[in-house]
Amino acid sequence: MSRDADATDSVVHHEDRELAQRAVARDAEALEAYARRMTCVPRMVGALNRRMAARLTPEQVADLSQDVIVLAWRKLDTFEGRASLESWIHRFVFFEIRNVLRRRDRRREVLSDQLETLAEEKVETHSPEAYAFLSQSLDELEPPSGDVVRLKHYEHLTFDAIGERLGIPANTAKTHYYRSLQRLRRKLAPRLEGEFP
Repeated sequence: MSRDADATDSVVHHEDRELAQRAVARDAEALEAYARRMTCVPRMVGALNRRMAARLTPEQVADLSQDVIVLAWRKLDTFEGRASLESWIHRFVFFEIRNVLRRRDRRREVLSDQLETLAEEKVETHSPEAYAFLSQSLDELEPPSGDVVRLKHYEHLTFDAIGERLGIPANTAKTHYYRSLQRLRRKLAPRLEGEFP
């Protein structure tokens, strides 16, 4: 990279730092300019969501974008101009989407453990109401989702084996499984935490 390019980058970053400082000081013109610059956040979140195959819903993308904008504003006084505002913001986007995925994975693991417990323990250790509610909840899932969950937890099949049994690709079986866990979690979690006797 030439010295001219380095100098240009340095000037741009200096201008961004000045913009950030003025925005923190509540300068009206700077706040308006900063708000315009933040319109990049939804695009960044959407692009990273697609690249990471995170499959966040449009509502989740919108919520995450707002979270990033709020977080960046709270941290704006720490911006030193070592990168452009957009590059600095991108770090927040990456970490926030990663946190969302980690929380989602932890919730899946919790529900998976709860379903595993119901599947493995003897019937007499749980009330008939608990099994009836679980069975009804699985029946209410659109086919083949309920069958995928049953095969995974009652027969301990791999996604390849489930796909072969149901005549669907293994990846499709996996998609049905994780989407079903999300739906079941919302419905079952309160009951599995102690509502049943």
